[in-house]
Amino acid sequence: MIRFFLSLIILYCCLVSASAQELLSRPVIIGASVSDGYEHTEKLGGAKSDALALDLYLQRVVKIPAGRISNFSNRFCFVYPIGISHKQVADALGMKPSLIIAVDQLFWQLYGNFANSEQRLNTFKAALTKLDSITCPLVIGNIPDASHSINKMLARSQVPQLDTINKANQILATWVSERKSTAIIDLASFMKRCVSNKEVKMLNITYPEGTTKNLLQADMLHPTAAGVKAISYAVIEALQTVSDLKHEDFKLPSLKKPSKNTE
Repeated sequence: MIRFFLSLIILYCCLVSASAQELLSRPVIIGASVSDGYEHTEKLGGAKSDALALDLYLQRVVKIPAGRISNFSNRFCFVYPIGISHKQVADALGMKPSLIIAVDQLFWQLYGNFANSEQRLNTFKAALTKLDSITCPLVIGNIPDASHSINKMLARSQVPQLDTINKANQILATWVSERKSTAIIDLASFMKRCVSNKEVKMLNITYPEGTTKNLLQADMLHPTAAGVKAISYAVIEALQTVSDLKHEDFKLPSLKKPSKNTE
């Protein structure tokens, strides 16, 4: 059976081997609100949003000392996406990272208010060019269709056409195929299956049909606590394609399917 969500198309090319100790010595997160944490009832962020930060969930899964993960992501990246994201890359490289996790780094390089689709794609390509300087292992998310969030969190003018999203993801796939130690997390499939409440199957856990809408908040854009946990598991699976990390290096979930009443 085809595995959806990250195990569906975790793309990789010419992957290098690295020990768990070295790979996890200086991990850095960059990105937007999914990585920084955001609860849709807190317009300017707050304690509930902070509690959804990706690094907190990865910290619980990965067996490394607390606080080792540096998180440069910014939930307000949409305000000035090019400048903020470019600064994040510069700050991350300044840490001499052993690993960069960029789950939603590219989202606002395609979403937002642009003059036309061509401008969206040109900005997206420019963002990838900025990421060319990353030579350490990189885990990066592709672009989901977030149109179900229109009039909930996003304005219609901010949402690219599906054809534009597909073109951007093709550009990303080509870019990844020409790099070493880079894995794609298939957020596009994750979002699509959660919106339709379909099964999300990963290597180590399955979220059954009828439960996956619970991985998204009511704004149909940001993940719930269970959704961030699922993304953290997906990051782990992606890491295993760019390294020699073993299952015993992580606190992985049971292979049992979660019930419909679980988080």
